[in-house]
Amino acid sequence: MKTTGAYICGLNSTASQNVLNIHCDGISTRNGEINGFLYFFLNRHDPELQPQISDATEDAERSLRYFKQDGLVLRYRMYCGITSCWLYSGGLQSLFHNQSIPRANKKRKKAESAAALKLHELLPEFCGPPSSHKSMSTLRVNFLISRGAVLCSSTDEDLRRHNELERYYKSDYFSRIFASMTAIPHVRKQCLTASIVTSKPCQPRKETGERRRWKFLQPPKRRWKFLQPPEKKRNTESEALHDA
Repeated sequence: MKTTGAYICGLNSTASQNVLNIHCDGISTRNGEINGFLYFFLNRHDPELQPQISDATEDAERSLRYFKQDGLVLRYRMYCGITSCWLYSGGLQSLFHNQSIPRANKKRKKAESAAALKLHELLPEFCGPPSSHKSMSTLRVNFLISRGAVLCSSTDEDLRRHNELERYYKSDYFSRIFASMTAIPHVRKQCLTASIVTSKPCQPRKETGERRRWKFLQPPKRRWKFLQPPEKKRNTESEALHDA
């Protein structure tokens, strides 16, 4: 935080809904929510950084205020928290209804929608109009995504290598390989790794060290004879008489 000039950091807030949003490396600096279940900040005793609109969106409002003042917030993309606050009472839910969870969820969602509209009016350059999602657990606050660098957690070289691996494992090519491996019994036990340099699968090797070719992954090369014109048979006797 001292190196980048940021004053707040947290975890990835969307990975619990979709695991494809989580990454194996990288720290995001874009505009986005730093969830209230776990965050760290350097206190500056500034009233402008305190949430003032609603308890239903206090973490989103805090993130917007810090991003407005500092120009970045840090989110560790490789970590997330698994929560189920919409299924249980207590905590923030108790502020809306102590006994009935469905009533508390309904009142909290209504307060969240009203607060999202106020945040849009207060910070239109960082927060858009409230989003209309059907899911109860989806946040209505619409963060306007801005460009921001992805910082490395260790070294720049490790971040580059990890990004290459992510692109490979999320590609259609890897999906076809994985589907082929699960479909063939004798290949199911093979261990598939990836080449960090070329982002291609490392083939299993023989004892001599030569790489095997995965023939079942290659399309069969067939020659359809019925599509080719028939070859004319040469009449050797007629040709001999003609030469004579």
